[in-house]
Amino acid sequence: LTLLFFISSDILFTLIFLGAGLVLLGSASSLRSYMEYGNSFHYFSRQIVFAIVGLVAMFFICIIPTKKYKSLSWLGIIAIVGLLFYVLVNGDYNNGIRGWLNIGSFGVQPSEFAKLILIVFLACMFESLIKIKEIKNKVIYYLLFLASIILVALVFAQPDAGTAIIITGITAIIYLVLPIEFKEKLVIGLSVLLLG
Repeated sequence: LTLLFFISSDILFTLIFLGAGLVLLGSASSLRSYMEYGNSFHYFSRQIVFAIVGLVAMFFICIIPTKKYKSLSWLGIIAIVGLLFYVLVNGDYNNGIRGWLNIGSFGVQPSEFAKLILIVFLACMFESLIKIKEIKNKVIYYLLFLASIILVALVFAQPDAGTAIIITGITAIIYLVLPIEFKEKLVIGLSVLLLG
């Protein structure tokens, strides 16, 4: 019952903040929307669609058992690297960044999904490694951080320095909270910096 309460309260707060954000967006964009498209609710209606898609995605993510995240995280990281390669070659430009996939009147930026996928991927992989008390070959740590380096390189090449910095920050935070000895962290950190 307690767990159900927290889940329900989290969803409730999510919906409250989502609703407030939509109201603020509608208010702030109405004039520009009318001047550009002759419709005061153009940007607002688009954001409503994104909000609905996000809520549906949230529902499916909530019902997927966390144990399945490990296998799905590999598929996710491979898929997002493939998408980032694709937009780098055939993507659409927006604000000087070639990192968009335009589907009709909607645009999707794969680098935004890269942040979430990277968090899940690194968390799942390191969680598995931590369960193994003795890991003689530390190369596996470097290989996992290579995923971050590849993502940062692909995003930076678009060029989207802001998102690249955020991905770097995500990697750094996960690296800092790893429950391994400081010497090992130092070696891994210096190695990743040299590879980057």
